[in-house]
Amino acid sequence: MRRTNIKDVFAEAVQLHRVGRWASAAAAYRRVLLVSPKHISALLNLGQLLGRDGNLAEAAALFDRAVKADPHNAAAWERLGDALVKLRQLDKAEEALRKAVVLVPGSSLCWCSLGYVFLESNRWTESEAASREAVRLDPDRLHAWNNLGYALIAQKRWLEAEEALRRAILIDPTQREIWRNLSRALLGQNRAAEAEKVILKARSVTRPQPSEPTLHSISQQNADCLVSRCLTHEGRQLSLSVDDVRSLHAMAMHGSVKRPGAFRTGSIAMLGGIIFPPSWKEIPALMSECCMYLNTEWFSSDLFHLGAYALWRISAIHPFEDGNGRIARSLCLGLMRAKDARMRACDRSSDILVKDRMKYIARLSEADQLFEQTREIRLSTLPVEGWLREVFKGYC
Repeated sequence: MRRTNIKDVFAEAVQLHRVGRWASAAAAYRRVLLVSPKHISALLNLGQLLGRDGNLAEAAALFDRAVKADPHNAAAWERLGDALVKLRQLDKAEEALRKAVVLVPGSSLCWCSLGYVFLESNRWTESEAASREAVRLDPDRLHAWNNLGYALIAQKRWLEAEEALRRAILIDPTQREIWRNLSRALLGQNRAAEAEKVILKARSVTRPQPSEPTLHSISQQNADCLVSRCLTHEGRQLSLSVDDVRSLHAMAMHGSVKRPGAFRTGSIAMLGGIIFPPSWKEIPALMSECCMYLNTEWFSSDLFHLGAYALWRISAIHPFEDGNGRIARSLCLGLMRAKDARMRACDRSSDILVKDRMKYIARLSEADQLFEQTREIRLSTLPVEGWLREVFKGYC
C-alpha cells in the first residue's frame, strides 16, 4: 500500500468511525497499521474502539505502541493510563498518568485518574493533592470530589470530607457510593442520627425515569466529560464525532430504550405530527455534517451560536427513537460550558432549558422554518441564540 493509499484508507476509517460503523472502522484502522505500524492516530482510534468493546488488554497494547512511537503525545499517555487503571495495573497506570500530566498539566481528567490510583494504593495525602488539582481545574468533576472525600475520611478529617462529598452530591445526587461515604464522614463526627438518615437515602436512591422532567433526567456530567475529551490544543480545537454522540445517548438511555446509542430505523413524527424529521436513511450523513460544523466553528464562533446549533440540529434530525431532546440539551450546555468557564456557575442540569417548554419548542420551530426558507445556518439559529441569551443572562 502506497503512502497516498494509507492516507485514503485512514480517511475512510475515520468516516466509518464517525457514522458508527465501528467494526468496519476497526478493520480499516488495522489495514493502516499493517503498512504503517507507528501511525499514531490509527493506534489511538483503534484502541478507543477496542476499549469501548471491553478489549482492554489489546487497547492498552495499542496505546503502549503509540507512546513508544511518540513519547510526547499526551493523549496516548492519558489513554494508556486510563486503560491500565481499568485493568487494575496500578503501578503502570501511575507511570503513564504522571507522564500525561507533565505534558498536559491542565487536564482535570488525568489528575482525577491519578488521584484514584493513589486512593487504591492507600496513599491518602497524594490522592488528596491530585483530587484537589482535578477539582481546581474542573469544579464539576464528580469522581474527583468523591475521591477527595474518601481520602480525607482516611485521614480522619471528617468535616473537610463532608464538605467535599456534599459538593459531589450537588453535582449528582443519584450516586449511592457518595451517600455512603458521606455517612462515614458524619459518623466520624459522632453525628449518628444524621448518618442513619443518609444511609436510608443511599438505599432509596434510584435513577429517575427518562420521562420525568427532573433536573437529573440526564447526566450532564457525561456530556461535560465528553466535550472535554474531544478538546485538543488547550481547548482551541474540537473533535466531536457521530460515535461520541451515540455514546452519549447510550449512557443517558441505558436501561430505558431497547437500543441505546442506535439510530432510529424508521420514520417518526414530532409535536403531534406537525414536524416530520428527515428519513432515517439520511441520519448518518446529517449527523456527520452536524459534528463537522461544530468542529469547524468551535474556535471562531461564540458559545451561544455553538449551543444553539447543537440544540436545533440534533432536535431537527431527531436521530434516535427516544431521548433526542435530552441529548440535544445536554450537548448544548456541555459545549457552552466548555467554551466559557463562567457558564459553570449556572444550573448544571440541561433541564434548565425546558423550564419554559412552550418557548423552547417555539424557538426550535422558528429555526426549522428559517432553514427551510433560506438554507442559511447562521440566520436559522438566531431565534435559538436569542432565547439562550435570555435563559443564561447574567452568567457570562
